[in-house]
Amino acid sequence: MPGVGGLVPATAYTPPRGTNVRAVDLGARTHMKKPSEETLHSARGIKGPARLSASIRCPLSPLAHAAVAAAATTTTTMKLVILACLAAVALAAPQDFPADVIEIVRDERVDNGDGNFNYLFETANGIATNVQGAPGSVGQSNMQGSYRYTLDDGSVVEVTFTADENGYRADSPIIPAAPAHVAELLRIAEQQRAEGITFDEQGRRL
Repeated sequence: MPGVGGLVPATAYTPPRGTNVRAVDLGARTHMKKPSEETLHSARGIKGPARLSASIRCPLSPLAHAAVAAAATTTTTMKLVILACLAAVALAAPQDFPADVIEIVRDERVDNGDGNFNYLFETANGIATNVQGAPGSVGQSNMQGSYRYTLDDGSVVEVTFTADENGYRADSPIIPAAPAHVAELLRIAEQQRAEGITFDEQGRRL
């Protein structure tokens, strides 16, 4: 409702969104100043919001100013948090990279349920494996078989292997040959085992 002389009364003041309304109203009522005759006279030729600004001064109390500043800071912080969350979601989205689909040309599996099994697997790009398994003497699965794949230069690598009570042993032209002294060390170790010679955890002979 317009006040005297077409002026808007103090109770029509609307604080910014999120502002402590009670604090702003208290500051407005405390610091509201009645416009002087000179101010009213100078504002008579002005219309709209400009007249309201020229004719009424409504300074806020320090408490109201603090509330307005806090509301503005909170709004800015929330916007930054939302933007950060959207950026994280965008980065975590699956990237649409084209992937080559390799056809499986052979897949055979047999498991007898008593520890005996075999499987054969081959793909169109030359990867293949063939493994047979059987129960070992101390409850393990003994396996033997082979696998192959193609290198970038087009050459094919094939590895045959055996895994049993004596460990894992692989053979292939791509595997470097062990130095000559390794064979001698293995011979000595085998002889010591045959003679019943044992060693402690530090390698000292018992």
